[in-house]
Amino acid sequence: MIPIRIPEFLYKLKHNLFPDYFLYALLAAGCEILEPHIIDRKKRSDIKYANMAMDILEKICDIHDPYIIWACCLIDSYIWKIIENDKRQVIYGTT
Repeated sequence: MIPIRIPEFLYKLKHNLFPDYFLYALLAAGCEILEPHIIDRKKRSDIKYANMAMDILEKICDIHDPYIIWACCLIDSYIWKIIENDKRQVIYGTT
């Protein structure tokens, strides 16, 4: 998982010091734990959070921020949970 210092992570989370795309990616990756009973795709907030994170990431020009890497990893874990493996390979162009 993410190599973090828990007190620093909680401090940044409490004081809103993380970039928006990182928070949205974190929420998308963990929303099924928060909302495991929702099956209707229109009501699932994880899809909305993943789309919001991807929209912001597509507009970023400076790719040297380590939060971009972690956000991409979190979005990848989100995609892994909701899409079958063969569809995931199509997304990455490995078929």
